[in-house]
Amino acid sequence: MLAARTASAISAIADEINQGGGKALAVPTDVTDPESVARLVEQTLKTYGRLDAAFNNAGSGHMPTPLADISFEDFEAGLKANLYGTFLGMKFEIPAMLATGGGLLFTGKTTGEFIALDADNGKQLWQFQTGSGINAMPVTFTHNGRQYVTVLSGLGGLYWNQQRERLKDIVPQGGSVWTFALMED
Repeated sequence: MLAARTASAISAIADEINQGGGKALAVPTDVTDPESVARLVEQTLKTYGRLDAAFNNAGSGHMPTPLADISFEDFEAGLKANLYGTFLGMKFEIPAMLATGGGLLFTGKTTGEFIALDADNGKQLWQFQTGSGINAMPVTFTHNGRQYVTVLSGLGGLYWNQQRERLKDIVPQGGSVWTFALMED
């Protein structure tokens, strides 16, 4: 899936990928518009059935210029593309990446519970206590035709330093990587 503000900017690239035996679709997308980014992710899921990775590299901005000479409008346009674009991409991509092919959504809690939810209705289907706080997003992957989900648990760093008093008696610091094979249909 290729995205840019105008189809002409990416159509030639998509054509080259398709002619080389790959599969690519060019989708005009304004990364500063939430509806446009949501449509891009929806089209990706409709076309490919899943979203495994995203490269949010849209950018805009002024040519190198002394700060005092940059107009507010140019500065604002750069911020919208560079900051809002990354945020909006992640906002819509993360739920699509977390939803597995089997309709599951995985999440975790500071108190160590790793949870599988039904992606359609949010109902909790499964839970596992990791022994420490979940501190990273789960990652799903397929190996030899079997789907897995991996998550990191273990509190530390800035979060632990800020929340130590609140968490010290209820969540051990820990430090583990957990990988689970999903049940086959």
